[in-house]
Amino acid sequence: MVRTLLFACGRTKAPPENETRVEQQARRRTVATATCGLTKTAQPKRKTKMKINKKGVFRTLEALIAIFITFLFLLVFIPQQRELSVPETPPNILAGLRDSEDFRNCVILKNSTCVNQTLDRHIEDKYDFKFNLSEDPNVAVPGLPQKRIYANSIFIGGNTTNATRLVVRLYFWAKPA
Repeated sequence: MVRTLLFACGRTKAPPENETRVEQQARRRTVATATCGLTKTAQPKRKTKMKINKKGVFRTLEALIAIFITFLFLLVFIPQQRELSVPETPPNILAGLRDSEDFRNCVILKNSTCVNQTLDRHIEDKYDFKFNLSEDPNVAVPGLPQKRIYANSIFIGGNTTNATRLVVRLYFWAKPA
């Protein structure tokens, strides 16, 4: 058979004339499919499969690297942009003043000047503010600016001699720069 293959590529003499009919048919089939020394049956099939598998592995690896780079981009750059855009929430000023007897007395007496001075001492300088003293919790405050406004409120019930129910609402916003 090797001799027949080599003959097809022109590297040896012609096959002997005394071969049987079956041998001649086999030689013709082999010569017809021969390609310079290798027949289709002689070529290893595993190498073809390995090339296909290598291509698949490289494509899968390439896709995994692309996914990794995408997630890395999302984790590194997106959270930094969110942190910069979140405004700082100011503290609850009235929560600290609700236990102050001086502030409570100012509210019970409805002394707006005393309440204004107390709030001015406790609120940070970077905020402007407006407050409202009322018995109705649903009263709207006119004259608020068109900015981001923070609101705090407390309910003061009075003392044993004076049974009042007042709501103190504090509205404050950042001063213009």
